[in-house]
Amino acid sequence: MGSLVVPVRELLSEPDLVLDQWLGLDGASPDSQILLRAELKVLCPKKCEIDVERADQLRDRADSTAEQRLERDTVQQR
Repeated sequence: MGSLVVPVRELLSEPDLVLDQWLGLDGASPDSQILLRAELKVLCPKKCEIDVERADQLRDRADSTAEQRLERDTVQQR
């Protein structure tokens, strides 16, 4: 089938950090090509921290709701 290596420097030189083109495959027949769209994105650590905090809050709420349901069900069984 073949293989392909796309160095990050190629993505960095593309407009909007997007590579969208036909590329030849190494180790395959000369006619073997693949249409590739690769986009380089940067993860913002601050946003990541906010997402982690939000996930923790949602998990805490879910845990609290589960505990409330368990208590309610226990009381109803008595």
